[in-house]
Amino acid sequence: MDLSNTFRQKVSFKEPVGVRGAHGDPDFSTASLVVANARVEPSTRIVVNSMGEEAMASHFVMMDTEISTFARAWLPGSNTSDPNTARRPLRVDPLVDLDGNPSHWEVYF
Repeated sequence: MDLSNTFRQKVSFKEPVGVRGAHGDPDFSTASLVVANARVEPSTRIVVNSMGEEAMASHFVMMDTEISTFARAWLPGSNTSDPNTARRPLRVDPLVDLDGNPSHWEVYF
């Protein structure tokens, strides 16, 4: 099912380019900003995150671009030059078409 016509919003994100420091914090210093077509729905849900723990998500987002749980993302209206407004995906689920190819990604923030 093609949902691309419903992706009328933009979500910006950066994937880490490596790690830094003694604790292995993700490094976004030279990462380029990716802008993806998306549909953003404010929705409070309890989800199981990538660590297998329950977490509270405030937004459900469908995107046409793959994103990892290590990325930092800015939802519509957020200032992309302020790293403090970035959000980390709690969970990312790829959805596939009948041929087994990813059609879009469902992301919980």
